[in-house]
Amino acid sequence: MKVLFLGAGNVGSNAAKQLSKSRPEVQIRIGDLYLESARRAAEAAGSGAEAVQVDVHDKDSLAAALRGVDIVLNTAGPFYRNADAIMEGAIAAGVHYIDINDDDDVAVRVLADEDLNSRAAEAGIRIVIGCGTTPGVSNVIARHSLDRLDVPSRVFVTMLLSFQAVRYYSPAVVDHMFHISTGDVTRYEGGNFTSVPGFGDEREVRGLAPYGTYLSYNAGHGETAMLGHSFPMLDEVSVRLAWVEQGASDRWRALIAAGLSSGEALEAGGVSPVKFLGALVGSDRQLPFFDDFGDEPMRNGCLVEVEGTRGGRRTTIKTLMNFVGSEDGQDPTSTAARIGVEALIDDRVTGTGVLTPEVCFEPADFLDHFVASPEVTLDQETFVVGSFPDPVA
Repeated sequence: MKVLFLGAGNVGSNAAKQLSKSRPEVQIRIGDLYLESARRAAEAAGSGAEAVQVDVHDKDSLAAALRGVDIVLNTAGPFYRNADAIMEGAIAAGVHYIDINDDDDVAVRVLADEDLNSRAAEAGIRIVIGCGTTPGVSNVIARHSLDRLDVPSRVFVTMLLSFQAVRYYSPAVVDHMFHISTGDVTRYEGGNFTSVPGFGDEREVRGLAPYGTYLSYNAGHGETAMLGHSFPMLDEVSVRLAWVEQGASDRWRALIAAGLSSGEALEAGGVSPVKFLGALVGSDRQLPFFDDFGDEPMRNGCLVEVEGTRGGRRTTIKTLMNFVGSEDGQDPTSTAARIGVEALIDDRVTGTGVLTPEVCFEPADFLDHFVASPEVTLDQETFVVGSFPDPVA
């Protein structure tokens, strides 16, 4: 068994290192546009991991990287630029594909692509999209909660993010964060996918401890497309973004208003504003704009709220993923991706063709593996908010 990890960044390299430790019998190949990055990741993974240079938009280069491989894990974002080429390469090579795609437009397009689904199924391969933390674990949590309701109606996913953490983002993550919070983003409503303004529709969201109550805004994330596709009976699926520090939302809006979210290259310098900001954030420069929040703690999490009825009563199940970090630098998205790869290795995946975590993995099994990792905690509370219909006095 051989697994190709595409993308030698934090997620890809950590997932490879984890798999090397948990499955030492599996051969590992790590591919990146920059060979030196792939070599560093391969050295960290150990167990004779192989490093290759690959340009995912060059068919020959990608085909060479996929040769002799059984599974490819794609962590090479941003996915709205890279995912399609790698999926096509995987189908051509007869290789199972799994990624951590978190862009809603990619998920909408891929799940609606009947030709892609049929070609993957005919090739006998699985294309599992969005197997990170959000989406991924968030989808599995939603499925686990939906199964506990008699009549499910709504799913709300809120990313609770620290603005102070932006200074640690890679350029690809900076690009992604602007991509999901500008322009139009996807919401599932009344059986249809609709477009709503990114970082609009201000709503208050109340988290579980240690989180408080924050203002949240529309965000374009894969859960909307994936859960709407998997559970068309739902009245609504939406994803929202909440910066947890006081005043951080205004700062984010100011960056967007200043044009720093643009991916179009400027005539002067030939670089786009978002690439410039991504490079600046990824440097060692002091950027007080991102971290002068006094004593406010830096915390990141995801809140999954599922609404419906159970026993004739309106019920909301709230689950909080709190990312606490670990001493060895493990990343929860790497852990989720590694669990997905192991499920493919063990043939613990239901279906062929294009799949999503909430339907192809057994929820309790996946979550049991995930909570065994040291870098995340899961807490859940159930709220019964009244009888349905309301009793007549």
